[in-house]
Amino acid sequence: MVNEAATRPGDHGLATTHAGDPSGQRLVQLDGLRGIAAIAVMVYHIHNIFGLTLGFERAYLFVDVFFMLSGFVLQLAWSSTSTHAFDAAAVLKARVRRLWPTIAAAAILGAIIHAFLGDVAHPTTFLLLALLIVPAIWNDGAIFPLNGPQWSLFWEGVANLVHVLWLRRLTERELVLVSLVMGLSVITAIELWGAAMFGPTSNGWWLALARVGWSYTAGMLIGRRYQATHWRPVLSWWQALALPMLVVLALPFVPLPTKTGDELLIIVVFPLLFWLLATARPPRRAREALARLGALSFPLYAVHLPLLDLFAGFGVPRIAAAALATTASLLFAMGLSGAGGRRGEMASPTAAAGNLPRRQAV
Repeated sequence: MVNEAATRPGDHGLATTHAGDPSGQRLVQLDGLRGIAAIAVMVYHIHNIFGLTLGFERAYLFVDVFFMLSGFVLQLAWSSTSTHAFDAAAVLKARVRRLWPTIAAAAILGAIIHAFLGDVAHPTTFLLLALLIVPAIWNDGAIFPLNGPQWSLFWEGVANLVHVLWLRRLTERELVLVSLVMGLSVITAIELWGAAMFGPTSNGWWLALARVGWSYTAGMLIGRRYQATHWRPVLSWWQALALPMLVVLALPFVPLPTKTGDELLIIVVFPLLFWLLATARPPRRAREALARLGALSFPLYAVHLPLLDLFAGFGVPRIAAAALATTASLLFAMGLSGAGGRRGEMASPTAAAGNLPRRQAV
């Protein structure tokens, strides 16, 4: 993501799990991971918006998995292109062509919904900013008021730009040093904030630099080891795929402070689980289902929050409203996925969530 990654240097990270193993096969288990994570983030927002206890209160941590996926996949994609042949402008243009249509559709949907609800001032201004992927850091609340999750796409775009211009040129030792600095930075940020929940709002929006910096560079390092190492599967594919979700669901029951649990998962557990999944091998019969799950992930991530807000404003019973909103989100995402074709598969659900008020969470 020769492997497919090597032949598609413009593919997007997270959602673009057109990373391939040494035999050239696509890593569909990473498609499965991003699909599961996008669903988990949607359930997290259902928990926040409708007040339903669903056990996903720590699913905001999946944003860090998504940043790691992006670094890993683009390491495989871009390292295969020589310095002389690498066209940074072409790579970034190709990435924007794949991502922007879904981002724009979600922003327009958010503008229509919030104009109807009347709960966001100046929706036209915020729509223009969203279409340009420019955060409203001066806003009192979400930096992307029409569609909260867009904050993580902004930061992933920053990471991709830095990757193209600088990170890809670093030696492994230099990249390790950068990653260690980012790791210490994100630990410090979590200690100050109390949890890894910074990024979606103007209060502490800049701390997300440490969050994406650590997970993205860790993903790059895992990608380099993956390329250089003769590996073999340690777990079966379904065990490796289930573990990230099981760990996140179990975390609230671990007798640790929230900040300590978040640090442990982001710095230690997620990189280990990511490696276990990357080296797993799904059977042929599971490959299509995992690929479809991945293709749905970015559209679902992009559109679900405005639709949840819409149904929350209808005044119907909470469970019924949540069920209707979930159905609408899945149908809308399926439509975008089908309309986008391959483009939908390449998009990235850097799903970030925060324990924030409605329309401020990702």
